[in-house]
Amino acid sequence: MAKKHNVKVTRGSFKLVGKVKGTQSNRFFENKTFDSGATRNKVNFAIMTSATNETYVGVEGFLQKVAKFNKWDNKTRTNATKELPWSERFDYDEKEFEGFNPMFGTRINLTGDGIATLFQYDACEEIKENIEDGMSVYVEGSTRFSSYSKDGEVSRYKNLDITKIYKQKEEIDFDADGYQEENKFKQEFVFMDINQELDPETDKSTGRFIVEGKVVTSDGLEDVEFFLDDNKLAGNLKKRLKPYTGITVLGRLVTKVEEGEEVEVTEDEGWGEEEDFDNTPSVTKFREMIITKALPDTIDTESFTKEILATLIQAEEDFGDLSDDDDGDVDWG
Repeated sequence: MAKKHNVKVTRGSFKLVGKVKGTQSNRFFENKTFDSGATRNKVNFAIMTSATNETYVGVEGFLQKVAKFNKWDNKTRTNATKELPWSERFDYDEKEFEGFNPMFGTRINLTGDGIATLFQYDACEEIKENIEDGMSVYVEGSTRFSSYSKDGEVSRYKNLDITKIYKQKEEIDFDADGYQEENKFKQEFVFMDINQELDPETDKSTGRFIVEGKVVTSDGLEDVEFFLDDNKLAGNLKKRLKPYTGITVLGRLVTKVEEGEEVEVTEDEGWGEEEDFDNTPSVTKFREMIITKALPDTIDTESFTKEILATLIQAEEDFGDLSDDDDGDVDWG
């Protein structure tokens, strides 16, 4: 997607190692043609990184008229590009296209026959044909935030888009001695505020903190929310960061499940679109991004000022001024 503004885009990525879940759902694979005539392939499934934690990931791609390939040139520090008719994307001169890969492609190896880079539309087909529940995989990708407004209500979505997925040579055993969960994200965002999380029933602190921020996407500005349970790190963020400061954080992706007879599934705090989840009337899944470390060398006080972000959307909240006083050791997690 082409960048539609001149503000620096905040990037995010993730890495997961786990077992596949959800390929039997009727929402696992979708081929859809829209009223506009565009045709899209889409896959959504979960990666279980422990017996109790799962993270939904996906790929989506559209049928194109032209297949675009690119290759990074180290000498010129630029991308060289080539194009073919879409129907010829699997049939081309390998010498002429040596080193070129599908633009915005997904790297896949689910059969053990080697890594192939496929256009996202084709990657969905490859995943549908070769992945199955219980398969042990390694997954990398990028975070994507979006929202839409309907009847005055804003719905926000956080998606994990796969850029690499490889079958693991050895099966994962969550019960094995020394097993360590591999579930990480890295996200640049614009810090806005941090406050204690309050229990909605007692209005008392839960012991955790909520970090409010914004991410800059190709389309504009999106609100984001992170959680944090490290008191020292929380205090340091409060003390060291003013609103509209850019910073990169590391953390874990965690799914919390609440069960109850009268609980309804909601996508409001989901990780992805509503169709990512099975509509089980007695289960609610809350997908959270929990910060474990902040990277002070990434602090950016120039790219995301209030005036700059106001060019994307008018800021309505006044976050006040935070203290610059230093009264102790700095701890970034």
